[in-house]
Amino acid sequence: MMKILLLTPILCISLHCMSQTRIAARAGMNLATINFNDYKLEKRPLTRLNAGLMIDIPLEENWSIYTGPYYAGKGVIHGRRFGANIIDSVTIRLNYIELPVNVAYKFPSQNKNRFAIAAGPYIGYGFNGEIFTINSNRPPEKQLHKKETDKYKRLEVGYNLSSLYEIHNKWGFRVDYSKSLLTIHRYNKKRNSVFGFSFFWYLNNKKEEVD
Repeated sequence: MMKILLLTPILCISLHCMSQTRIAARAGMNLATINFNDYKLEKRPLTRLNAGLMIDIPLEENWSIYTGPYYAGKGVIHGRRFGANIIDSVTIRLNYIELPVNVAYKFPSQNKNRFAIAAGPYIGYGFNGEIFTINSNRPPEKQLHKKETDKYKRLEVGYNLSSLYEIHNKWGFRVDYSKSLLTIHRYNKKRNSVFGFSFFWYLNNKKEEVD
């Protein structure tokens, strides 16, 4: 009986949160790079895509959890150095499916536009990638396919910071920064670092707007 009394309010709160949960589609661009902590290379960011879902789970009036799976393209363009000369340009493309769990605070507003900030961890799964060298006769080196031969790990763990602006409770845009906490490379210390920009639009509106 005591367990029932304890579980009943928890269940009611959970059902209330689920009834208020909103799902949005999101898509945008990433400006990605890989930090090489063990040696220095001349490098520049690589432009990639991001797309997926954003799930807004309300906790209180101004607090929410943002989660939802999405595709995140990552990588970098860097020079390959032999002696004192850079003779090649190498492009690394890595593709991940990520799931963040971010706590968000939505600032109070007198209208239907709201600004929010969010932060939290994410976990990523790398499903494929390639390393392409300009002026090389070799085909692109495939990555994240076979554990025995690949240099990059499939599992990625990191954190991300986000700012969002929601317009009329229907759509908006967000700016994100994410970075690996653990090395993504099997032999060298390398971490993904990504600035992202994306638009999102809700697939279901709040109940008070429908009524």
